[in-house]
Amino acid sequence: MSAWSDSHQLVLGQHKVNDKSNEITAIPQLLEMLSIEGSIITIDAMGCQKDITSLIIDKKADYILALKANQKNLYKEVKTWFNLAIKSEFFGKDYSYYQEIESGHNRIEKREVWAVNVSSLPCINNQSLWTGLTTIVMVISDAARSWGFPS
Repeated sequence: MSAWSDSHQLVLGQHKVNDKSNEITAIPQLLEMLSIEGSIITIDAMGCQKDITSLIIDKKADYILALKANQKNLYKEVKTWFNLAIKSEFFGKDYSYYQEIESGHNRIEKREVWAVNVSSLPCINNQSLWTGLTTIVMVISDAARSWGFPS
């Protein structure tokens, strides 16, 4: 596993994941090796773990993590909240929205992004388990072939 700096276009550090282990135990070990103060750490859904968020905040950094069904309860609560919010067109809710439509590689892709402050989500507003959690973001992406043949 490696830590990549997008702004510098280089690998900052690497850590071998043991055969009888996984990324969940290796990510904290890699983070401990790095000076991350003031950085924004992005990790896929495997790294969406309470201990990892605590370590990132302890090291004075921020994080963006993917939330998927591996965090079953949180995922279900957030998904339910967003589904209800979309059905009500976010009536009475404070949120940010962005939409982008791109074409290329014979397809058209539409992305919609909603960002909501955690204080708007009663299911997790008063939680203390996810250290530093301030915002939940939902992304919906739809792609279609632009020349009409099925992919």
